[in-house]
Amino acid sequence: MSKRGKILLGVAAVLVLSLIVWAVYTVPQPPAPTEESASSKVMQYGTNTIREEKNGRTMWELTSDSTDMNLDTQDTVCTNVRGKFYEDNGNVLEVTAPHGIYNGNTKNIRLDQGVLVTTTDGAKLTSDALEWVAEKAMLAAIGQAKISRDDMSASGDRIESWDGFSAFKAIGNAHIVKGKAK
Repeated sequence: MSKRGKILLGVAAVLVLSLIVWAVYTVPQPPAPTEESASSKVMQYGTNTIREEKNGRTMWELTSDSTDMNLDTQDTVCTNVRGKFYEDNGNVLEVTAPHGIYNGNTKNIRLDQGVLVTTTDGAKLTSDALEWVAEKAMLAAIGQAKISRDDMSASGDRIESWDGFSAFKAIGNAHIVKGKAK
């Protein structure tokens, strides 16, 4: 083989070797698992409404500006919540809160970060949080709970009701005032 042939063979070998090295080092690596892949089982919605019905009657409905639902647990986190709770006696409670959580297993709801409730029979309630305990069909205002209606006002650490706050129980630092202030 001539000197020129050996040089061409050497250059070709270097080119082939360079091509092999380039192919090995430039193969894309699979993406590293991130926290986002763990949250891939969460559905995100814009404005959304969830509700519960029992025996063909709507018990409550909540509308929120954004909703994140875990597909495995059915737990739902809502922001800027507006909702209604419908009582057997026809009373309707309208509620607003910046944040809410619906538990898919227990069917309980917790609204928090400052809750305002108004009722069709003229009551107004404010609290840090409001819980719907589905098993007991009970609403509980929790933390700095205050309710007023007509000539009555009450406050406590917790106010519970089974009938849309027509009748209620104030618990912890309870204070009830009945009658017109002079």
